[in-house]
Parts: sequence; structure tokens; C-alpha cells
Amino acid sequence: MKSKTPIKVVLANSNMLLLNGIKAVLASGGCKVVFETDSGKALLNKLKTKPPVDLLVLDINLKQVNGFDLVKELNTKYPTLKILVVSQFTHPYTLNYMFHYGVRGFVNSNVDEKSIIKAVNDIHTKGYHYNKLTTKQSVVDAISEKPDNITARQVTFLECCCTEMNYYDMANKMKVSSRTIDWYRDIMFERFKLTNRADLVLFSLRTGLVSL
Repeated sequence: MKSKTPIKVVLANSNMLLLNGIKAVLASGGCKVVFETDSGKALLNKLKTKPPVDLLVLDINLKQVNGFDLVKELNTKYPTLKILVVSQFTHPYTLNYMFHYGVRGFVNSNVDEKSIIKAVNDIHTKGYHYNKLTTKQSVVDAISEKPDNITARQVTFLECCCTEMNYYDMANKMKVSSRTIDWYRDIMFERFKLTNRADLVLFSLRTGLVSL
């Protein structure tokens, strides 16, 4: 059902086809997109001007500043900003991270139009959107439990793991010792119950921490 007063939305998505599709869906659902971008940096700069906005519809893979860093910064600078994430990356780590840092709803990017409109309206009117992917209890747990911290250097290590480089080459590229690379690997293995490099690659891609 369309809102009587258009819901003012900022839309951030690096996939232009998906961005235009979501924009059309939002328009059909009673929303007005006041700003759209494929860049996390551009989004932050725009929000500095304090435009009248009700909700941010966000992708995880953005240029310059990705969704992980973005929601963390937004949670500090704009804690009242309501955020809906529309993404293909539905790994439990990603979901927990997003809700812990202030996201109000999360839907898979392959859902139908009605699901996106419902998510927007739920967040706008009720504060949160829940679904089979993100139940109320899982959101409550995510908010209360801080996710494991993955540093920028560890993300660089994961990016290297998704290439053909061996561990020795990674150490040279990152200008660290082979022992440090082993430490990065062992930390990821222990924290996320991974056992080999193939697991590291799958974790990197399924969470959205690394994009190819």
C-alpha cells in the first residue's frame, strides 16, 4: 500500500541495473528517491548536507567505502538514520554485523517487488523489518552481540586468498612476514570455524567482504 506522504529515500547501489530496478520499485510503492549513488564516499558527503530523508536503501558492494565500513560510520554519525540493506550477501556474519551497527532490515536482492516495499514500509512505520532471513530474535541477538572484528589488513589478506597467489607471495605483496600471514590465516580459521583456503575464499565471497 502506498504511503500518503512519499517516503524520502536515499539509494546506494553499485549495480546500475539493480539500482534502477529498485528505484522503480520504490516509486511504485510511494517513495521518492532524493539521491542515488554507487559510491559510499559520495553518500557520506551527501548526508553532510542533511537532506530531508526518511530511509537509506543500501547495497554492500559500493565504490570507495563498502557497506561494512559505511554502516559502522553511519551508526556513529547518524544513529537515527533508518537503513534497509538489499543484498545478495546473506551470510550470518554479514547479517549480524549489519544489525549490530544499526541496520533496521535486510532483504535478499532477488526478492520480489512486494517484499522490498513491505520492508521499506515496515521500517518507516514500525522501526524494523523481520522476515525468514532475519527473525525478531536473531535481530535482537545481533544488536546485543558485537561481531568479530575483521581489520582492513585481514580483509586485504582475504582478497589475496581469492587470487592465485601463494602465502609467500601474499607476504611480499602485503610487506609482512610469512609468519604474519600464517597468523591472519589461523585467526580466520579459529573465529569462523574454517579449515582450509577454499573455506577462506567461500567465506570472503559469501559475506561480501571481498568482491571479484
